[in-house]
Amino acid sequence: MTRAFHAISHGDFAAAVNYNIFSPALYFFFMAILLSDIVYLTTGRRIPLRVPERIEQVSGYTALFLVMTYCVLRNIIPIEEFI
Repeated sequence: MTRAFHAISHGDFAAAVNYNIFSPALYFFFMAILLSDIVYLTTGRRIPLRVPERIEQVSGYTALFLVMTYCVLRNIIPIEEFI
């Protein structure tokens, strides 16, 4: 994941996906959190995120399923055939 984040920081998305397929999504998620914290520290106000509870639950389970499936498959299938 460190190599993938480094590749994304340098604009090499193809290499980042080769390192870990979920790295771009996670990278931008962390950047959104960082931006939210910077806004809070400079203005004192939080950015409101209104996500319906049901969508939040389903997206969490979906993300967990995808990550677990990917972790299993990448250890069974060679990466060249997987991507």
